[in-house]
Amino acid sequence: MKNNHFYPLYFFQIYLFIVLLLYFFGPWNFNAINVSKTAIYLLVSQAIIFCGYILGVRFYQKKYFARQLLIFSGLSGVKFVKQAILVNLLLFIPISLSRTGQFYPDIFFGILHPGEAYLQHYNRLTHSNHFIYAEYLRSFLSPWVIGIMPVLIIYWHYIGKFFKVLAVFCISLNIFLYIATGTNKGVADFVVTLPWFFLLSRIISKKTISSNITYILLFISILSMFMIFFGLTMKGRNIFPAGTYTIAGHEFFPSPGNWVLSLPVFFQILYESLVRYLCHGYYALSLSFDLYHPSTFGLGSSMVLARNADRVFNTNFFENNSIPGLLESNFGFSKEGLWHSIYPWLASDFGFFGALLVLGFFSFLLAFTWCRVITFKNPFEITLLYLLIILFYYIPANNQIFQSLETLLCFNICFVIFLLNIWGKKISFLYIKKIKKFLFF
Repeated sequence: MKNNHFYPLYFFQIYLFIVLLLYFFGPWNFNAINVSKTAIYLLVSQAIIFCGYILGVRFYQKKYFARQLLIFSGLSGVKFVKQAILVNLLLFIPISLSRTGQFYPDIFFGILHPGEAYLQHYNRLTHSNHFIYAEYLRSFLSPWVIGIMPVLIIYWHYIGKFFKVLAVFCISLNIFLYIATGTNKGVADFVVTLPWFFLLSRIISKKTISSNITYILLFISILSMFMIFFGLTMKGRNIFPAGTYTIAGHEFFPSPGNWVLSLPVFFQILYESLVRYLCHGYYALSLSFDLYHPSTFGLGSSMVLARNADRVFNTNFFENNSIPGLLESNFGFSKEGLWHSIYPWLASDFGFFGALLVLGFFSFLLAFTWCRVITFKNPFEITLLYLLIILFYYIPANNQIFQSLETLLCFNICFVIFLLNIWGKKISFLYIKKIKKFLFF
């Protein structure tokens, strides 16, 4: 077995275990209920993630071990990047108008006053958006919007200098949108996924990871800049007026005697904010076990699906009866303003045991896609891998990639192409023929 097939497994097992320790022993005293049940559930979840990943690697090796691999051509990736450049350039101004109200985002205001920029952005969202059509168009073209960064890195040596510059410019424009609105998520997604695709590019090119100190210094620099930006946004939002914060009417204090209290104020805010973001979703999970909840039939685990299903059926069943919806009505734990971890979202549709099985499937898919990208480098599979990495980072937070229309559509489009790639041309042509017959009679 190749060791590089298991890098995501090693990392996410360590990452999730550290978050679990921070939840129970970190700077915040959550006064959690169902302590033993929560701890056992999270440990079982990590065991299922482990098993799912191992099965994914085994399945890949069994399916492709004896196959004669095709000669790799960089044409598909180059074509994808060129298409992505065109899509991002055409959408930029409409999206900027939609999200900032300006033709070009004011990144300097976002850098100097990130907290105020976030509050202004939040207030804008409460009013009507005359450019909402741009968001729908971006969602339908999401593979080219989301996939430009990871595909560019994997195909870097196949792309000409002119298109490299244009692609980097497009990626920068997308990051500027998040900086201008004081939104951490978009910048964080870039920071936490960038090393994975540099690592993949090194694996694919069969170069040693430790041979180039430049990449390590680059990652440290980017991470440091993000930490400063994140700390400033937290400070600007005035979340910690006295070293406390409130969730659902309950005030939380730093654990007595915690060493964090001896840090300088900025670093204290930075560390406490990171732990608050990473861990308070597990507090919601601990509240969820005692809630009676009906199934939401595959729609309650996604805010965008639940919201649109309620509109179609003229009801409020799907939003209100998801576990996060019930936590909001029973405990005042905000469905949209706070995090719940991925488990209550999935459990809304599949139950808590079913949620573990779904997460095991995602782990299987992560392993299988990681291995396939190393071998085949399909642009849509690279984009699917990007989304799966985001999903695993956000396990303590929410069901991230299924909450917005953009990432939901991107995942589904890439997943269908992924399945067609696995099943082969015969099946794909068969289904395309049936679809054409259905659509055009």
